[in-house]
Amino acid sequence: MENSTFLAQIALDLKLVQPEELGEALRLQAEALQRGQELLLGQILVERGWLTPRSLEMLLKEQKSRLDSSPALSRYDLRQRVGEGATAVVYHAWDKELARPVAIKLLRDEVSLDPLGRQRFLQEVEAAMKLYHPNLVSVFAAGEAAGRPYLVMELVKGRTLSEILRQRRPEPREIAGWVEQAARGAAAAHARGIIHRDLKPANILITAADEVKVTDFGLARDTDATKAITMTGSAVGTPMYMAPEQVAAKPSTPRTDVYALGIILYEAMTGTPPHTGKGVMEIYRKTMLEMPAPPRSKNPKVSPELEAIIMKALQKKPELRHPDAGALADDLRRFLGG
Repeated sequence: MENSTFLAQIALDLKLVQPEELGEALRLQAEALQRGQELLLGQILVERGWLTPRSLEMLLKEQKSRLDSSPALSRYDLRQRVGEGATAVVYHAWDKELARPVAIKLLRDEVSLDPLGRQRFLQEVEAAMKLYHPNLVSVFAAGEAAGRPYLVMELVKGRTLSEILRQRRPEPREIAGWVEQAARGAAAAHARGIIHRDLKPANILITAADEVKVTDFGLARDTDATKAITMTGSAVGTPMYMAPEQVAAKPSTPRTDVYALGIILYEAMTGTPPHTGKGVMEIYRKTMLEMPAPPRSKNPKVSPELEAIIMKALQKKPELRHPDAGALADDLRRFLGG
């Protein structure tokens, strides 16, 4: 596991490279990341001739030694990378003190150096550690190692809803059961004054036993406005899953998460999100002004009762939606019990 920020500091400590060489290598790494290409810092240094393969091997061993001796991570044995996103990498690890598997989410180097990215990650930690519910991924601990914030989470063996939807079209009742559980998890967060604001298929984990866990509270907002970090007048979220009030940069409420759950239901039932477009602005325009086509027009297997639940969740005016995720979950439970 290479931690570029930490590796760079060790390379300077050991005088293995010149500061200007290191600066150029970090610049090349950042440019590659912007192109969607992940290059290791050590790889760049060797390819440029600024570091020998033998020196790199020594450098990586020194990094591992220092990380292993860090009080923060010494109790965990990092085993393999199991996921990654734009801001963080997730590892399967073993908690040596409690003898149990865990997942460790480490903030990426470039995000660790960005004040807003770092603050959002810390906000996720703060939000997640307030919550406990069977339909939420539990967070056990948090800290910082070699300049990178991390959190230790429950290891969930399963797939994301987005992965499942890429492979097959589940039956409507199966989807309704999953989203009911996700809504129960969101409702538990709402009860603690926390709004997720970025619910989407990639943030819903489903186990082999059909147990659902909601994860990734990186954009979560405490309803206490003094704790929010989002600037007034800026839209935050994933465009296709944003509610009209998010697009308009208005305050989020539990009904904002209800809208996102409605989008998830719609997409899973029909194969496409309710609003698509050639660019973000077109998606925003449709989100603000156009009601989507009824799900039954795209999938006749969707019952009239289920369609009514979905369309209520997707109302433009928040006051016309379910008041919170718990109410949406109750509607889905009544449908499933019918």
